[in-house]
Amino acid sequence: MPPDGCCTSPSPESGGNGGESSGARVFYRQRNEEIRERHRSGAPVEQLEEEYGLSYETIRKIVYK
Repeated sequence: MPPDGCCTSPSPESGGNGGESSGARVFYRQRNEEIRERHRSGAPVEQLEEEYGLSYETIRKIVYK
């Protein structure tokens, strides 16, 4: 087991920031909203998966959430 603080990521349960300091959470939130908006505007799931490099199932989870 690694020493405290070595080579581990903070988890939300342990009070970690969940990616907020790196901007990852904001990035994914914005990307997912963009995907939802494009789908509402008529873009098919297949087109979105190609453009965003995500799997069909991932796009479906984002769109139908």
